Amino acid sequence: MIPWELGRDDVFSNSDFWLRNASYLRLKNLQISYSFPRKVLDRIGVVNRITIFVNGQNFLTFSDMKDFDPETTLKTNNFFEYPSVKTFSGGINVEF
Repeated sequence: MIPWELGRDDVFSNSDFWLRNASYLRLKNLQISYSFPRKVLDRIGVVNRITIFVNGQNFLTFSDMKDFDPETTLKTNNFFEYPSVKTFSGGINVEF
């Protein structure tokens, strides 16, 4: 069939050409901490508890969508927004 012989139903038929797989897996928040054992703290004498921790947010995402954040919707008003920020923090908690 040549293009000018196509009817309206042929031109506007359903298609999956623009569909993309938007499935993803994201690790949103992970916190790891370690408290020193009492035997180690007894050697110091003054300290009752020492805890070291590391925290990460949005640092691991598995997705086929390389150019866009899979959690955002692609609309004309938010197309150029920044993706979710990756954050890493850590610290030491010392109790006397």
